[in-house]
Amino acid sequence: MAVLVLDGDGTVVRCTAAATALTGLSARELRGRPMTDLAADPGAWTGPLDGAAGELRELRTALLRRDGPAVAADVVVVPLPAGGRERFLVAAAAAAEHEAENLALVSALFDQEHIGLVLYGPDLLTRQGNLRPGLHGSSPGRSTSPPPGLGLADLLVPQDAAAIEERLARVLETGEPLNGWEHSARRLAAPGEERVLPLSAFRLRDPHGRVLGVAAVFTSITEQHAAQRRLALLYAAATRLGRTLDVTRNAEELVGVLVPAFADLASVDLSDAVSQGREAGRFVPGTVLRRTAVASADGTWPADAYQRGETVRAREVRARTSARAGPSSPPT
Repeated sequence: MAVLVLDGDGTVVRCTAAATALTGLSARELRGRPMTDLAADPGAWTGPLDGAAGELRELRTALLRRDGPAVAADVVVVPLPAGGRERFLVAAAAAAEHEAENLALVSALFDQEHIGLVLYGPDLLTRQGNLRPGLHGSSPGRSTSPPPGLGLADLLVPQDAAAIEERLARVLETGEPLNGWEHSARRLAAPGEERVLPLSAFRLRDPHGRVLGVAAVFTSITEQHAAQRRLALLYAAATRLGRTLDVTRNAEELVGVLVPAFADLASVDLSDAVSQGREAGRFVPGTVLRRTAVASADGTWPADAYQRGETVRAREVRARTSARAGPSSPPT
C-alpha cells in the first residue's frame, strides 16, 4: 500500500517507499508534485481533493509511471483535520480485482498445444508468444517462444507474410477484430510444404487508450483443408467425367479436374485400343501409348515434355500400375 500526504492544493508533502515503487519516481521527485500530475485522468481527482467535501472518497483510477505503462490502482482519499499543512492522506494499491483469473487465463493460452498465440507490437514485430510444433514457423517436435523483434517475413514465404501482415495492420489501425480468416502460412524453412491457418486477431490497448499492439490467435487446419480439397476434387471428377462416351473428351475433363486444384501439370496417355473403344489389353513395358490430353496451371505445356498427340512407351512402373487396374480399365 502506497501512502502519500497532500497539502490543501493537492501537492505531495511526503510519501512512503511503496509510493516510489508504484510510480517509479523517487521520494524527492514526488515531493512538491501535484497529485494530478501523477494521474492519467487528472479530472478524476477534482472531487476527492475538494477540501469542502470533508469525507472519505474511494476511486479506481490509473497512475502514470515514468518507466512503463500506467498502473490501474484502487485509491482511498482521507481528509485530515483542518488547521495544518497536511490536508489529505492518499492510500493507493495496484488494482487486484480479477488479477488471478486474468493471469491464469493468459498462462493457459500460452500453454496450449494446438492454439498459437503471438503478441505483436505497433511495429508488427513479435513481443512474445508460443510456437508449438508445426505452428507459425516452429520446427516439428520442438516448442519455442519467438525471439522478440521478428517480423512475419522472417518466418513465412514473402507472399504469405505480406498477406497476413496486411490484415494485422488493418486490425492495428482500425481496431476492428479479425475472426477466423483462413490463409496459407508456408514456412521459409519448408516453402513447398502446404500450411493453412485460420487467424483471429484483435488490437491491444492500455487503460488510457494507447495502442500497445495486436494479438494473433491461430490453429493449424492443414489436414482438414487438404481433406476438403480432396472431397472437392472427387466431387468435380464425379460431375465432369462420364457425361460422354467420347474417351478423348473424358481425358480432357480429367486433366481439367486435376489442374490447378491438385497439380501444376497433368497428362493422360491412352493406348490406341482404348482410344478406339476396345479393351485395353495387357500392358507390358514398352506398350505404345498416345498422349491424349494435357493441362498446365500457367496454360503453357513444357517444351521438353511429350506433347499432345505424341507417342509414349509405357515404362515398367506404368505397366505394373496399369496391369493392377485390370484389362478393362484405362491406364493411369
